[in-house]
Amino acid sequence: MKDEFSPLHDPLAVYRTTLSGQLSLSMLAEQLVDNIDIQMIQINTDGLTFRIRKVDKDKMFKICKDWEKQTNLILEYVKYKKMIVRDVNNYIAQDDKDYIKYKGCFEIDKKIGNEHAVHKNNSQRIVPIALKNYFIDNIPLKETIINHKEIYDFCIGRKKGKNQQYVLVKKDENIELNDKIIRYFISNTNNKLYKIYKDKEDSKPEKINKGFNVSLFMNHYNSNDYNIDYNFYINECNKIINSVNEKKDDSNQLKLWQ
Repeated sequence: MKDEFSPLHDPLAVYRTTLSGQLSLSMLAEQLVDNIDIQMIQINTDGLTFRIRKVDKDKMFKICKDWEKQTNLILEYVKYKKMIVRDVNNYIAQDDKDYIKYKGCFEIDKKIGNEHAVHKNNSQRIVPIALKNYFIDNIPLKETIINHKEIYDFCIGRKKGKNQQYVLVKKDENIELNDKIIRYFISNTNNKLYKIYKDKEDSKPEKINKGFNVSLFMNHYNSNDYNIDYNFYINECNKIINSVNEKKDDSNQLKLWQ
């Protein structure tokens, strides 16, 4: 209905649906917070996640049923036994049947429904793999990363814009890269990757992955040692873990629940 070329184009209907849904969920959140000892974890446009005490479960269901009568909407319920949350769009959620939902930076295989989302960027797939092993299976990051053998999972892809030029700087030469997609991994070489904006006269070369060097992987090749800089990928994981821990530390409610 948002598509101006669609026969169902109706912007007003879009806002009636989305805004009324969001306001209705806000009303449900208010009713739960006002009547139950509750820890609200996150609220999105189509659902909310919270934590309550077992003694309040029946009261929670009654509030939800009353809300359904008010709004003529039907709720679905999922019980989680473990959640790792960076923010509302980036989390791991493990339900009581051990099904695991990955979202955002934790998503290992990017999908839309059951189909692989081939248009999405699957760069450095090793990072969500290591995070899943760390949070769900208690496997240290380093153990996962240094023992992982699939080189594609370390690769990073960058799409070159029309006004951009990528240059690989080696010891003795500068190589302009003319491919539309630049694929590489972080390595213990002396090769550096730069981006230049061609339409800006005073544009200075911009270092890609500042502080780290790269190896191009435009074509597959086999090697017993790709000379991967594992520290980069460990650091990327730690950035996400630290942001999860900061969120946890900022929540006085969460400390009380522990």
